[in-house]
Amino acid sequence: MINTELLSTFLEVAKFKNLRVVAQRMCISQPALTKRIKNLEEQMGISLFLRKRSGMDLNSFGKSLLEHCRGYAKELDGVQSWIDTQKGNVAGQIVISCPSTFMSYTLPDFLKDFLQRYPQVFINISATISQVTEDLILKGDANVGILISRSSKRSLKIQELCDNPLVIVCAPDHPLAQKKVVTRSDIIKHRMIWFADARSRTVRSILAHMKLRYEQTEGLRVSDLEACKLYAVKGLGLAIMSVWQLQEEIEEGKLIILKGFRMNRPFYMISRSEKYESPTVSLFKRELVAYCRKLKCSE
Repeated sequence: MINTELLSTFLEVAKFKNLRVVAQRMCISQPALTKRIKNLEEQMGISLFLRKRSGMDLNSFGKSLLEHCRGYAKELDGVQSWIDTQKGNVAGQIVISCPSTFMSYTLPDFLKDFLQRYPQVFINISATISQVTEDLILKGDANVGILISRSSKRSLKIQELCDNPLVIVCAPDHPLAQKKVVTRSDIIKHRMIWFADARSRTVRSILAHMKLRYEQTEGLRVSDLEACKLYAVKGLGLAIMSVWQLQEEIEEGKLIILKGFRMNRPFYMISRSEKYESPTVSLFKRELVAYCRKLKCSE
């Protein structure tokens, strides 16, 4: 039977890849830490790490062991987080899956305050589409998910966070910039800049809202939100984007919001049942909800 202390040590080294950092976190000497790793490898009869100057990387056997320890690691994180919380320390890891818009324009200010108050919390954020976010939450590979549409998965807990107004923008010198009301026929006559293709839930919703087909609005499609915004600033076409992404450009007069189209796609937070989450994750969710409900965007 493998000693759980050795297994916990393996998980820490696999996560941080640095013996000095792990030794400090575990409050043991570096030689003692090295001995634990050696003992584990001797018990298993195989080497688990590639020793490099830059740190400790898992070899193929180490990666395989890490995969088998995935469920154990989550349970261990939950237990440790609960213990730290009882001692008055909020600590642990939180994995977040969300749209690029939320990651780039909503989370930064919240995380700046949250991490100043809880420096022992580690955050892992990935930008994903809705279907991937739902899968990650259902599998337990992410703690908190953010969607731009209400999830249909009944097993998930869903909370609305804040409004996410979508608007059509263009450069000040665009032919439609001074028009009082923009119609469907106006949109068809001009190049559109899309961030995603017709398979996207958001794009499908926008097209349904405007009663248009994707083929009628084809023009430019770029896979980066900042590039999409930059192309609009450069006068290359019309872009439909979240107001959260456009605050600075609108205030500086680089982009104009066209009248006649406005659509709200609220942000929703999804997670598994609370019985599966640590006190740290629960605290994070409560504070994120409170923060988002105070948000106001200028249009």
